[in-house]
Amino acid sequence: MTYLPIILISIIFNYGLGTLLKYHKKKILLITGITLNVSSIVYYKYADFFIRNVNYLLRTEFPLLELILPLGISFFTFQQIAFLIDTYRDDIAKSFC
Repeated sequence: MTYLPIILISIIFNYGLGTLLKYHKKKILLITGITLNVSSIVYYKYADFFIRNVNYLLRTEFPLLELILPLGISFFTFQQIAFLIDTYRDDIAKSFC
């Protein structure tokens, strides 16, 4: 339940971006969407990994974020990336958007 707002924001963002891509076929919109989606996966999966390595290499003591990985975030995010790419390529069903 704690991650429901994150998923809802992601859905709304990707739907809005998909709608923009439908009418304005600009590669920068697609690249922005893919980058932001992959960034969310990197943040949730690897933030503590990077902090641990920085702490080890630089002998610092930054606190770990101890994020709990939202269930299915990779699957969900890659589905949204596929949606953006399909929309950009016009491979999506006309009634979908």
